[in-house]
Formats: sequence, structure tokens, C-alpha cells
Amino acid sequence: MKLLEKILPRTHNIYLIGDTHEGTMLKHRKGLAKTIERIANDPIGYFAHTGDAVEGITVDDKRYCQQTADPKSNTPVRQYKAVVEELTPIKDKLLVILEGNHDWKISCKYGSILREILCAQLAGNKDPEEIYGTYSCKLAIKDKKGNLLYKIFLTHGAKSLSSTADDPVRREANMHLSLKRQLSRKHGDCAISATGHNHKLLVKPPISELYLTDDGKNVKQAYTTPDYTAPYIHPDLRWYVSTGCFYRLYEEGVSGYAERAGYDPNELGYAIIRVVDGQIQNIERVVI
Repeated sequence: MKLLEKILPRTHNIYLIGDTHEGTMLKHRKGLAKTIERIANDPIGYFAHTGDAVEGITVDDKRYCQQTADPKSNTPVRQYKAVVEELTPIKDKLLVILEGNHDWKISCKYGSILREILCAQLAGNKDPEEIYGTYSCKLAIKDKKGNLLYKIFLTHGAKSLSSTADDPVRREANMHLSLKRQLSRKHGDCAISATGHNHKLLVKPPISELYLTDDGKNVKQAYTTPDYTAPYIHPDLRWYVSTGCFYRLYEEGVSGYAERAGYDPNELGYAIIRVVDGQIQNIERVVI
């Protein structure tokens, strides 16, 4: 767990990307390349990576499959070096990168290559510890005067999101509730809580509720509203995000572990936090 502060312009975009899985033939390379290009061309754009930058599956792993291993990137060290090359054009926009479960399995055996290679080479003139987020972190987003704008809780996550409901509206609602349940009790002062790992692309916005008050003469209506700098934000007034992935279910001529496990297809993509003059305006889902 890391507590990090980031100084950003009061108007900015933060791209939440994750589960990019370098090292497998199932990685959506074109989609990620377009995403990196978009971040590079966004003058107010920054990004956070929610983990599993690499596939990191070695030959002693039951999920290993020579058929789907990328021959150009078939060892953890080569995979991290490939990620360094891929993210170098936008390294100055990188806020933090988490160590996902695929990264962590490599770290337990061989040391944190993510920390020692990826963060070290992408940090530039900064301390690599400023962009290394461990498995989860909190970002306190401040303006150039040091005023707190809001906080983000980021975790790679460990649980799946699914629903067996037949109706698509109910299915999505169930997954939104499950996402909220997973994240709402973690950190009460975060306007946004986001997780990777489950490969779902979901955004659950806050819900303001109507209540009545009076001025001594007339009854008036009002709505619950958040203070995103408060020490506690009601769970209903926070944003919850599942940051999507760049891992395809199918690839011509080969079968990956997700296909063999019988998983349903997911929307590939990422989310964008849009902030104007210090206020969170929206969190956009981007399907690639």
C-alpha cells in the first residue's frame, strides 16, 4: 500500500488503464497503441496503470501455453523491457503503476522486476518510488497551490465481477452493486475507487437522493451532494470503476486460458476521469 500525492492542473484527464498483459498473443496491441497515442496527444492527459502490465506466466505455471506465448516477449524480463519501450512516449504522464497478481507471482520468485526495471526506467528524473504503487495505493490529487481536489483509491483487485441474471439491465446493475460492495469499505475519504483484475469495464457513478427541508415558511427540495475533500464521503456519493483490459478472449488459430475456462467475452477498453476546474465532471468508459 502506498500513499502518494500528485500535483496536477485543476483541469485534467486521468486515463485508467490496466491488464495489458504483455507477452501473450492475446494482447490487443492495436487497441493499446491507439490508447497510448491518445494519451500522448492529450495536453491535459495523465494515466495510471492498475497492474498486470505483463503476462508473467512461466513454464512451471499451470496456465502456461507455448501456443499463446509471444515468441518476441517470452520471458518476464523481456516482457517488462517491452512495456518500457511501449510506455516511454508517455512516461512523463505516468502517475502510478500497480503490481498486479501476474506481476506479483513473478516478484515472489524473482524479485520485483516491475519495480527494478519498469519503474526505474520510466521514472526519468523522478524517484521510481513515486510511480511504484505496490498492489494498491491512494492518490491525493492536489493543485499547484497545494489544495486538495480529491483522492483516488486504486487497487489491482482479486475478485471477479459476474451475474447470472438473464436480463442485461439487471445483470449490469448486479455487477455495479458487486463492484461497489468490493470497494466501498476500503477508504472512506476517496471520491473514486477503482480496481483492475476482473477484465470488466464498468463505471458506477454517484447517486444523489432527494430530500426535503424548509426555511420556516416553505418546504423545499434538495439533493445530497458530496464534498470530495471531506474526511468521509458517503458510499452512495462516490465513483466506482472497473478499469477494463486489453486481453482478448479469442485469437485465430490458438486458444488461451480464458477461452479454455469458458469465460464470456468482455468489452476491451479503459476509463477516463474528466476534471474541470478541480471538479470531477464524469468518468467515461472507452471501448476499443
